[in-house]
Amino acid sequence: ENYDKNYNVKLQIINSQNGKINNFMVKFARTQKEREQGLMFVSHLPQNYGMVFEFSPKQPVYMWMKNTKIPLDIIFIDKNNQIVNIFPQATPESLEVISSEKKVDKVLEINGGLCSAITWCKRKRDYKSKFII
Repeated sequence: ENYDKNYNVKLQIINSQNGKINNFMVKFARTQKEREQGLMFVSHLPQNYGMVFEFSPKQPVYMWMKNTKIPLDIIFIDKNNQIVNIFPQATPESLEVISSEKKVDKVLEINGGLCSAITWCKRKRDYKSKFII
């Protein structure tokens, strides 16, 4: 995969408590086909790269890891660009349904385990972070 060409949008997540910024290069999945494909069959994703899924209108989102070869942290984001739920370390190839639990209009997928090293991912349901493109 040509990461420079396809993952060409800079995304920042800012912890509003301490101002810490985490930068990611992302690819957007905007169409139904792109959302269905997602990161399936990707065998390597560079650190601090990811994919953003967009949904309009906002809705509860349900995902799975079918045909996904790498573990992912799945971050659900609402219309105000606030993180509302995180599912860490989703298991490759799993058919378990992963729910946003609330209506969202964006989902960010990054390498599994990356959240455990980032402050804004650590406290379940107490996210103080903002998603900025």
